[in-house]
Amino acid sequence: MCVSKGAFWHQMFDAGIIEHKQFSLCFSRELESSSKGTSAGAVTMGGVDTNLHKSPMVYADGHVASGMMHGVNIRKVYFMKSGQYDVTEVTQGTTVELDITTAQLNSGKVILDSGTTDTYFTRNIAKAFRKAFKSEVGVDYNTNGMKLTDAQVEKLPSVVVQLNGYTGSTEILDPDAHPGLAGMLDPKHPNDVLVVIPPDHYFEYSTKGDTYHPRIYLTEPSGTVLGANFMAGHDVLFDISENNRIGFAVSDCRYPGLIDDAPSTDQNTTYPTTKGKTSGEIIPQDVQGNGDACDSFACRYRTAIIFLGLTILLAIRMKYVKYNQDLEEYRRSQSDILSDLYLDEELEEEIDGGIMKEMEMREIT
Repeated sequence: MCVSKGAFWHQMFDAGIIEHKQFSLCFSRELESSSKGTSAGAVTMGGVDTNLHKSPMVYADGHVASGMMHGVNIRKVYFMKSGQYDVTEVTQGTTVELDITTAQLNSGKVILDSGTTDTYFTRNIAKAFRKAFKSEVGVDYNTNGMKLTDAQVEKLPSVVVQLNGYTGSTEILDPDAHPGLAGMLDPKHPNDVLVVIPPDHYFEYSTKGDTYHPRIYLTEPSGTVLGANFMAGHDVLFDISENNRIGFAVSDCRYPGLIDDAPSTDQNTTYPTTKGKTSGEIIPQDVQGNGDACDSFACRYRTAIIFLGLTILLAIRMKYVKYNQDLEEYRRSQSDILSDLYLDEELEEEIDGGIMKEMEMREIT
């Protein structure tokens, strides 16, 4: 899905299946998983499906980074005070700007990468990020796990990332009609795009150690990777090849709900407010189905049983194959013995016949 000739979407365009060199990804955040499969969102080839959107799509500048990656630029990062989880709640009064320069934020390349589960910021911002987090929550930020009281969990802030707005349009858009724009927060850059990462998108709870683990890392020596947990809760349009932009629309990404009751797609589409739709409830690692976490005893026990069962089945299969091979070899050997016996009997008959004929000739003589 990168920006290359061999990318899947590019192949579809070259084959005439889609009309535009675009695709969109919409990742949901499920509370539980199933071995039969769990709906995790939707992908739209060739554009977007506005049926998924809870707000109009807004656009950030996009460019090709590192030869084939989807690149963006970050202008600022904020913490939004506890209890605020939605982009409609982002104001100067509800946010605290982190003391980080634009140069620090964009040190190296900043890429949007759906193939990376978590988000990895450049370590240049680690000091300011940790300082602001401790000021808000009262504990040190630690990706190895943190012991938090209920009161401290309630204080966990949403992270707000401000991306450089799309320069391909000079129109100043109304932030009231376009939630997700920075006009209410940064009047100097009203068309910048705001992406909110609520606590339940970047924190996980481990029942094993009764600890909370953040999935935003501050470790990259150069560059930043905005991963799937950054994109979650949005329909994200990748439109660099045609228009040098990345689009964001707030969404719960629940595609199955559209199949039976799809709303109208006319030009007068209205978007319900997303306020209050996203809670700060943090999903335990052992029920969310994340491929990176299997902390509970039950999870490890179940995995061990499955592995043992597969091992036994493989052993039985190998034993069965060996038995059939031995049986076939035995049958062949018996066949060879029987063939030898038949040849011996025929030879004896020929010899006996020759002797009898010779004796008859002698009697005649």
